[in-house]
Parts: sequence; C-alpha cells; structure tokens
Amino acid sequence: MTDILIQELLDKVEARMAEAQKRLYEIHDKKIPQELTPWLRRTGWVQRFDNMDMKVLHDLLEPPKPKLESQNPGDKLHLVWDSVVRVIEKCWMGVRDVENRNWRLILYWLNSAEKDAQSQSPFKIHMEKKTRAAYGVYWQKFMIFVLRGLDHPEHGIEYTAAQRDVLTELMTELWKEEPLEKQIDKLVLQASVLFIQHDDFDKERSALLYYIGLIGYHIGWGRWRGPGEYTNILAALQWVIRIFILESAVPFEERDDWRTLHRDNPLIHFKLSHVYLSI
Repeated sequence: MTDILIQELLDKVEARMAEAQKRLYEIHDKKIPQELTPWLRRTGWVQRFDNMDMKVLHDLLEPPKPKLESQNPGDKLHLVWDSVVRVIEKCWMGVRDVENRNWRLILYWLNSAEKDAQSQSPFKIHMEKKTRAAYGVYWQKFMIFVLRGLDHPEHGIEYTAAQRDVLTELMTELWKEEPLEKQIDKLVLQASVLFIQHDDFDKERSALLYYIGLIGYHIGWGRWRGPGEYTNILAALQWVIRIFILESAVPFEERDDWRTLHRDNPLIHFKLSHVYLSI
C-alpha cells in the first residue's frame, strides 16, 4: 500500500512537471510589462503566436535525417533539404554570371531596398562558401517547415492555393520511386518564389512572415530575440530572397538568347520583380 501511494504521488509530480514544461513554451498575450517593449509591439509576435506552443513549432524546423539515419523510410524531406543547397548555389552562380556579362546595373538594383531607386553600391559577388551555407540553413528550415505543416492546420501555417499546389506537386515527386533532382530543384525554387511574392492583401496570411516571427523566439532562452541578434537572421534571409528573385526574373538558361526570347532588356525585366526586395 505504501509503494502504491508513493507511486501515485510520483505520477502526480511528473504530470505537473510535464504540464509546467509544456506551458513554458506557450505564448500568452497577457499584456505583461516585459512583452510591451517597443520592439515586440512593432513585431506583433506576442499576438501572432498567442496560445501557440513554441516548442512544437520549433520542432518543425529540425533538419530531416538522411535516409541511412532516418527511422522512417518514407521520410524523404532530406531530399528537399539538400535541394535548397543546390538551388542557392545555382542562384549564386547566376549572380556571378550577371557580373561576367557586364550587366552590372542589375546588381545595383538587386542591392537596393527602395522600390524606385537603385543602391549606391552593387550587390556583393564575393562571399565565402561557409557564409552562403550558413545563410542557406534558414531557407532550408523554412522549406521543411511549410512542408511539415502542409496537413496540420493546428500549426497555424497558411497557404495560398498556388503555394499548396506546388508543395503538393513537390511531395508527389518525393514519393516517386526515383525522384528527379532537377525536378525537385525546379519545384523548390518555384515554391520559394511564391512564398516571397505572397501579397499582404491575400486572405491567407504569409507563411514566410510567420516563419520569420517563429525564429525570432529563442527556444533555449524561452524568450524573444532582441533586435541586435535578430537583424543578422534577417540579413541572411534577405540575401537568399534577393538571389532567388533574380533567378526567377532573369533565369540563367535564358540569358544567352535573351533578345530572342524577350521584348525588354534584362534590367527592365528584373525591375518588375524588384518590388519584392523592398520588404
């Protein structure tokens, strides 16, 4: 009888600890003073993630295990993780190609955050591979995030019809017996551009902005990141967004025959997409 009572007490303590641990990562919009800083008022994160379990959301960002290490043979998200690296490298080579073709005016617009004006300096074409890899991780996590949340509305991720269609096509390709890397890369870039070009006035809220808010929460610290730490993350994401938009607007494969394929010159064509870089 004593052993049973002790076990019951231990079970109750364990249940309370589990509940406390769960609530540790839940966001509650209680208007408490530490959540009313100008920074958090500006970001709106507390309201956006009200009642969400940040631990559950952050688990969606975990890198998928390679096929040999995965305990789930059906999990092929590692193919998307690897694809993002290839897509970023291709887009990066596209930036270098712009310089080689002496289309340097595009680099001034690519570096600009203004809708109607070029930057005073061109987009940098020299960057170490390890820096590109570090920047790319944020987009790798984003793609895994939106794919894992595709059939789980409880996570709060919203998709337009076009975004959902491309992600569904991507998942279909992954499930093929022999998925094609070229097709995966094409769909990853296509999906990425659709998320970047998400209109603020769409009924569905931007999944990219939702993700950007999520990574503003440091799960280890149990609090939101300050502007000093967070701006470095934004810089990485902006870099990826810029090279994706350039490749989407002025595809590498079309550049040799541009005058045959298009009425406008590459700069005019790129400036039509430049609005997405002013966010």
